[in-house]
Amino acid sequence: MKIHVYETYEEMSRNAAEEIIRLLENKPNSVLCIPGGDTPKVMLGFLVEAYKHGRVDFSQAVFIGLDDWVGIGPEDEGSCQQFLNSNFFHQVNAKKENIHFFDTMNENLQDECQKQDEIVKKYSGFDLMILGIGMNGHLGFNEPGVDFSLNSHVIDLDETTQSVGQKYFSKKRVLKHGITLGVNHLLNSRMVFLLANGVKKAEIVKAAVEGPVTNANPASVLQQHENIHYYFDKEAASLLG
Repeated sequence: MKIHVYETYEEMSRNAAEEIIRLLENKPNSVLCIPGGDTPKVMLGFLVEAYKHGRVDFSQAVFIGLDDWVGIGPEDEGSCQQFLNSNFFHQVNAKKENIHFFDTMNENLQDECQKQDEIVKKYSGFDLMILGIGMNGHLGFNEPGVDFSLNSHVIDLDETTQSVGQKYFSKKRVLKHGITLGVNHLLNSRMVFLLANGVKKAEIVKAAVEGPVTNANPASVLQQHENIHYYFDKEAASLLG
């Protein structure tokens, strides 16, 4: 376990981006998982700038989607796929055939889960899994109470997730279900980054890093990962002992 604490969110984001650049320098065909949401947005901006300045090449990298809202299409405002395409993939040289998202509009979501699991298996898992932490401790859409042994699955979204998720949409949406990689995928990744910023995350960060490992706070399971790196700004880390 390594905890990296920075003065600002921007500094935290830049340092996480630099580690990703180093990984791709050493292994250009790395298998990565990058989340959507507010937390990684500045980190993605640093990666885009690094690409534009010729400092990083994404053409051989493989990207596997973490999660998304069931029933929200890939071009729809607020979907994880739309966010990542807009803020990252459409601005760098990642190859379309190397980007694997869940199809949230598939009528058979169990088939979709199986497909994503097969992709993960094909590439022998993740070199790097990048995660944010929800206000309820979720990782992706691995919600409180989740079975840690699961791979990809469809899940009923926690009330906190449904409420907080409205910020990604200009009008109220029904957000009942999510589709997500499972905790088993996360734990089998060769390296994990957990990012958090802001005082609003301080309590859940403390519980995740220093509290008991429990599925009531899914992020706590990362304490068991042998190569977990926590990236926090000083506000998110303010309650750590």
